[in-house]
Amino acid sequence: MLTNVGNDSTRFKVRQVKGLEGEEEVRVGFKPGPVAPGMHTKLSITLQASAKGQDQRQLRTEFQIVTETEIMHVGVSANILSRNAYDASSPQLAQHVILLKGEAPQQKGQVWSGASSDGMEY
Repeated sequence: MLTNVGNDSTRFKVRQVKGLEGEEEVRVGFKPGPVAPGMHTKLSITLQASAKGQDQRQLRTEFQIVTETEIMHVGVSANILSRNAYDASSPQLAQHVILLKGEAPQQKGQVWSGASSDGMEY
């Protein structure tokens, strides 16, 4: 959730930080346009990653939220498990994490889709 706490409408951009490991595995979705004072808009973070032949690996990357007056850096980190490691564990999903059902996309450009209880589409 991104809230405009100022007195004027404002716009923002989301930028992926280039050159970091995992930058192509994380996407941030948002509805472009002005945000009125006191109002908010939702950001959705989509992570599409594989363990790359390992049982587990760490993913750390970041993106930036750029407003007219500030640049905010938002870190993203995840533990990526292989299918076997995931099946052998019983992980608890963190609050606001949604597990999307289905097979992972096989080709670049394909994405998972789903929806959360708050109406956001992924």
